Amino acid sequence: MAKVGTPRELIAWLLDQQQDKVFEVKERRNRRSLTANAYYWSMLHDLARKLGISRTECHKQMLREYGVSDVVLLRADINPADYFKYFDLYDAGEIRGTRYKRVTAYKQSSLMDSKEFSGLIDGLRFECEQQDIPFMTPEEVARLHFEQPEGK
Repeated sequence: MAKVGTPRELIAWLLDQQQDKVFEVKERRNRRSLTANAYYWSMLHDLARKLGISRTECHKQMLREYGVSDVVLLRADINPADYFKYFDLYDAGEIRGTRYKRVTAYKQSSLMDSKEFSGLIDGLRFECEQQDIPFMTPEEVARLHFEQPEGK
């Protein structure tokens, strides 16, 4: 049985439970809406078409410019594709006789929380604006959740 609530609500609920039970507490991450996801991919499709590149390449460019990334040091014999879906080779070298490569790894948009994904959308919106591609404002997107057709 899953119980969701504020810390005070959960503590009150826990105090009412049998004392011989064991409970696990997990933090719930903010998840983005399906509307935001559809909004992103629709804009990305329009930008990719305007730039004459694939959606995959356009998505990787957005991750590079506006996503979340980290630089990772790997042994030279390790294939970064075994660990990361989106990455760029940064440079290579040697430390104490061991060959290595530095890789910039990009967080997949499907793993981003709502704040990270919002930054990605803002960057994509900026890029679309630069290419004169029309897009909905955040306010227009928010209204999609609430507007009902006439008579309903």
